[in-house]
Amino acid sequence: MIIGIFFKSTFWQYDIKEFVEKLKKNHSVIESKNIDHLLSNLKKIDIVVTNSENPNIIINIHEKDPNFLKYKKVVYIRTNTTTDILHIDEKKINSENINLANVYMTLNSLNYNLDKTNLELWKFRNYLNTLNLLGNVELMPIYRPSTKPSLSKKEFYKFYNLDLKKDIFTLFLTFPKNYYFENNSLNHEVETYLCKNPKLIKNIVSILSKKFNVVFKAHPLYRMQFKPLVLGDYWEKIAKKRTIIKMNDMKTYFKKYTFIEMKHGHDLNIFTKQGLLFSRSAFGYTNYLFDIPLLYITNNNRLLQNQFKTILKSKFNLKNNFYGSWDTIERLEKKTEFVLNRFIERFKLNEPYPYKNNNLLFGNSYNFNSDIWVDYINKIIEKEIK
Repeated sequence: MIIGIFFKSTFWQYDIKEFVEKLKKNHSVIESKNIDHLLSNLKKIDIVVTNSENPNIIINIHEKDPNFLKYKKVVYIRTNTTTDILHIDEKKINSENINLANVYMTLNSLNYNLDKTNLELWKFRNYLNTLNLLGNVELMPIYRPSTKPSLSKKEFYKFYNLDLKKDIFTLFLTFPKNYYFENNSLNHEVETYLCKNPKLIKNIVSILSKKFNVVFKAHPLYRMQFKPLVLGDYWEKIAKKRTIIKMNDMKTYFKKYTFIEMKHGHDLNIFTKQGLLFSRSAFGYTNYLFDIPLLYITNNNRLLQNQFKTILKSKFNLKNNFYGSWDTIERLEKKTEFVLNRFIERFKLNEPYPYKNNNLLFGNSYNFNSDIWVDYINKIIEKEIK
């Protein structure tokens, strides 16, 4: 049996060395660093193993060899930490009549109920319903992002001119994807208020800087960078028209404060000690995977709690889903130092998060175990071609 494996890395990094080495004990493995290399070896491969950051690989395979999916298998291992389900081009699947019977996929409990019969999706996907009816969906943890940085701590700190004697406190922003939708209860109102309030930001940074290196992490956006500022085509074509926070409002912050580049986002998560979150970002319930307690800033109307409840549906649980503490933008503005220091003191010793190993959304994803993924692939290999 020859396994072709390609794990795509967009925002997070994945350590597959141990996984691959264990597969090699019983199988031949062709490891690819890009899709072109995988496709060039397709004739040699019996089963393709990929991750969920590479959704349209089945379409790429079909275009290369229309018969591959009739006689061989593709396995998607879920690495996505959000409610998003793979954005596979369903029109292409239907128009090309692509066979899904030999396509397998793992889902975590964020989107897949324990009885394995009910998909609880933020947005319905026909192809996923088909896979579920075929019995091709498996309830599992996610393949946890690597805990190894690409840069050493010393290299990272030097790149951003940080003080090695201080830990990092990160302000996590949704901008530049702070999109506005008319009459939509999911708009990022708290973060919008913050970004339009430079005095409050200055005060927050000033207080935190006494104990920490203070940095900002914007939502990753393809081909955007901050120093020097390069907006990128995604900003020009899409984000610029949709975000409620305009670029001119943010440029002052880019110049004044430290913004982490997208290419270093994974490393930042590893080096961050504590953080602030002002929006309904998925990082609000995946931060525990990086051991980062967050101070969640909602408002007096419990905006963030209600938004997370809308997104997480039946899996919403304030105690289980969120690692950190909650406060309001109203209180943060009036009692900035008190609110921040209270949070810092509570979590300065990394107060343990009791739901690392029994998480409602991610099961036991925290304790990465390559054996479960090897066992899963072996189980799929043993299945007959449909």
